[in-house]
Amino acid sequence: MKKLLKPLLAVLAAVMICSMMPSAFAASDEAIDAAYALHVLGLFNGVGKNANGTTNFDLDRAPTRYESVVMLVRLLGKEAEAEFGAFTTPFTDVAEWAEPYVGYAYANDLVSGTSATKFSGTDVISASQYLTLVLRALGYKSGVDFQWDKAWELSDQIGLTDARYNADSTQFTRGDIAIISRNALHTKEKEVDDTLLDALVASSAVDNDAVEFYKSSVRVTSITLNKNDLTTNRGNNMQLHASVLPEDATDKSVTWFSSNPQIVDVSSDGLLEAKQFGTVQITATASNGLSAVCNVTVKPIEVASVTLNKTTVELVVGETCTLNAIVAPSNAENKAAVWRSS
Repeated sequence: MKKLLKPLLAVLAAVMICSMMPSAFAASDEAIDAAYALHVLGLFNGVGKNANGTTNFDLDRAPTRYESVVMLVRLLGKEAEAEFGAFTTPFTDVAEWAEPYVGYAYANDLVSGTSATKFSGTDVISASQYLTLVLRALGYKSGVDFQWDKAWELSDQIGLTDARYNADSTQFTRGDIAIISRNALHTKEKEVDDTLLDALVASSAVDNDAVEFYKSSVRVTSITLNKNDLTTNRGNNMQLHASVLPEDATDKSVTWFSSNPQIVDVSSDGLLEAKQFGTVQITATASNGLSAVCNVTVKPIEVASVTLNKTTVELVVGETCTLNAIVAPSNAENKAAVWRSS
């Protein structure tokens, strides 16, 4: 079981990768939930914070080999050893900044190259390649138990995946990695009755309290708002309400965020204050990253009517009279009147 720890950590470390290739699709609720589940276990720290203060997991991005090695070494707690070590590799294409990480991982049989002299660190990981890593972590051998370019066949068979990957799969994101990695935690190793999570616990690679919380907590499955679209006027206050399910979720807390507080600000309990004209998105985020959005448009208060203080005036030549325009409502944004004579 201990022999599988390093491959396992290599697999899970890839979940933490930050890459440079954006995806055209937003991360699914499944991917977000998987990322937060791994985060609870201390296996997925993200790459920073979103504007609303939640963890940014970059789930829409494709992971690279360089970044996976860096995260692997950090997850193993070997960054200092890698930086101060004197490792050599046969690869001629490794960037200088990445040499300590690639060197350490290669010296410890954690990674291999794409050829005898190439590491191809900027290459992204495909679905089949990542499934190959996970299957190896589970004790299966490529070329014996499965074909690396058809790794989904075995992963579907053992329940690691659900037939969503095949030869036509082109887009593979960090969200996919999070889903597969969480599934891997609950998949039994080859010819062993223990799961990968059991192996992590046995080797003290994860905190026991975190594991207990992970196993016993009821995670949020959905969050909705009482309004998806709102139109209001400047100066108004409105209350949004978030519904978090299931009712017995362990943590039903909600974080509120406005895409532009200068237009509409939102309090910690969802109270909106319309300050300026414009359109904003108000986002309510649950404890596991699931979110719901309300689009709010602030419009000026328009003039509803104009009346004069006099409706009839009789004047002789040379005489003057002042008319007053009464604009309603009194808080209309533009109450200026344009006068014209017939």
